[in-house]
Amino acid sequence: MRSLFKVTLLALAVSSAAHAVEFKPEAASPEVTAVSVQPQIVETPATAVTTQLQTMPAQSAAAVDAMALAYQFLDKGGVLEGWNSDKRVYVALSEAIFDSEDPSYDDDFIIKRSLKSMEASLDAKRSIIQYIYTDMSAADRVSTPGTDLNVEFKDKLENLERKAAAQRGRVAKLLEVMDAKEAQMLRGVTFGDRADALMEAAIKKLDGHFDKGEIAADKQAQYEQAKANYQEAMSEHESTMNELDQLAGSVTGEAYSMAEAVSKMPLYGAITAAQFESWDDIKQQYKVAMVTVWSPKQEEMIRALLSGAAMTLPKGKQNLADYIRSQDWSTATGGRKFRDSSGNFHILGIAASPVGSSSSSERKARGIAELMARKQVATALYADVAAYEKAEQAMTTMSSGSGKDVSIAADSFTSELSQSIENRAVQGLSKRFGRRVTHPLSGQDIYVSIYSIDTSSVINARLMQASQYQTKVLDVQSQQQLKGTKDGLDQSVRIAESNKAVYNQAEREAASSNRVVPPVATQQPVKQQVPVQNTQGTATSGAYTGGGNADAEDAFGW
Repeated sequence: MRSLFKVTLLALAVSSAAHAVEFKPEAASPEVTAVSVQPQIVETPATAVTTQLQTMPAQSAAAVDAMALAYQFLDKGGVLEGWNSDKRVYVALSEAIFDSEDPSYDDDFIIKRSLKSMEASLDAKRSIIQYIYTDMSAADRVSTPGTDLNVEFKDKLENLERKAAAQRGRVAKLLEVMDAKEAQMLRGVTFGDRADALMEAAIKKLDGHFDKGEIAADKQAQYEQAKANYQEAMSEHESTMNELDQLAGSVTGEAYSMAEAVSKMPLYGAITAAQFESWDDIKQQYKVAMVTVWSPKQEEMIRALLSGAAMTLPKGKQNLADYIRSQDWSTATGGRKFRDSSGNFHILGIAASPVGSSSSSERKARGIAELMARKQVATALYADVAAYEKAEQAMTTMSSGSGKDVSIAADSFTSELSQSIENRAVQGLSKRFGRRVTHPLSGQDIYVSIYSIDTSSVINARLMQASQYQTKVLDVQSQQQLKGTKDGLDQSVRIAESNKAVYNQAEREAASSNRVVPPVATQQPVKQQVPVQNTQGTATSGAYTGGGNADAEDAFGW
């Protein structure tokens, strides 16, 4: 069985803005006339709820885990998981868990934390793309291979039991004259050792009475037939039980159920609104939970970033600098979005890496954190996301040989999530934060890095790129002019050297006048200054300003 769910998306053409070649800082502002400006975006239910979610403080509570905090976060935002039609926003809540006895001495804890944060982010994006488009397959099957042996043997055994009981009844009827109590006991037993013992005792007693002639001869034939029938039933019962024992464990039935889902598509505008983490010292588990939001307006903002088009949003409460300074980034990973007090839209990427005690370990941590933070921004902008899931359940029923079935069941879940970008040009990324801090849950030192991109920075980067290449063209032309001038001068020298007319004339004049040329005065050698040597031989701690630094106020003013 295979069902296909399709959602047709409209193709949206995004035009690139034309920029002046010469770089001018004022041209990077959203009001620049050289850029085609998009209409001002007004506050909508979708932007309102994502802004509300984004600006809520991240709570922390020792007795509450990450998912509980995430659900509290959704409750305060007035949204549910999935598509919220009233606010036109899709909310994905995801989590990832790993076992950790104690984060304080788990050397790989911070690395595991980063990878699990990535897993939670991918799981949220899986939820979004599966909502948009999913190829789904499913199958259910129940089978009964061959005859149900338990049913067949049960009927046969019951028939033998009735046959043996009838023969015991006949024997008991003959025995009743001599021993009514024993006859009653014989009628009440079924197959088993007690039945065999009682039947054997009854036969022995009746045989003795028949031998003595105490029972009428006409009943002896009936008695012998009953004995023969009983022995036959007992023999068949034994062979049936032996056969059943040999077939015990054979499959009498199978059940199977499977569901498979495949989703693969580009995803733009899915951004983490909040992230929570916790460690449970009883379960010894670390958990990270993420709230990821997608909306048409967020996708529109991403389009503006990709095209380099300026756009004006409703003004936020803080500028970017105040926002970054006011947050505790020691508990943050992944991506964020931020709307500043000027109406600029920012995407932030946050990453952390463990720091050891050596300077080389900090350099390594800084390098990893910075590159991973840039990756967070890039994958928030655009990424090809793929999700594959397969769930299976199976049950097998076997004969036990005792009239009852034995069943075993198992299930399986396979999942593969991925996102990737390759050779994508990214412009306007800026480092905003880089600091060594202490992770509160583990107490370990980490280096946290934050990079961001915004609409004005993309425009700025494109203008800078055009300006830099224009300067490169001028540089190439200048170098060609300088090299051409030098080559021309070198050629003049070579022509002069090859022209012997001046030489020949001077030689003739000197020979005719017989003049003596006075010797050329020799120059005195320049005495070299010997630098003063540091005779102390020890290092001095402190901080020094590098020589040749520009005035701080002037360094960033032009």
